[in-house]
Amino acid sequence: MSPHPNRRSHSQGFHARQPEYSEDLFESEFLKVMRNVHATIERNEMRQVERDRRDATKLEWEQVAMVLDRFLLVVFVVATTTVTFVILYQRQLGIFE
Repeated sequence: MSPHPNRRSHSQGFHARQPEYSEDLFESEFLKVMRNVHATIERNEMRQVERDRRDATKLEWEQVAMVLDRFLLVVFVVATTTVTFVILYQRQLGIFE
């Protein structure tokens, strides 16, 4: 028999209540972790939506730039060709002589 019988019964009573307390603590910690995971997933989804929106806008501007680049190339070629023929035609007519 133990020299302190009350101590043993007290510690057994403590251990009897500990699993219930432990389960409540585990459940609250688990819910806290799950809320954090959920919040992290939500933030990640928001970032992904924002990134997709920026990528779509970037793609649209790249397409606009490509079309504008080709259009200005055609304008340059037409203008250069026209000026060249005008200069050659004027020289042929003897306007500058």
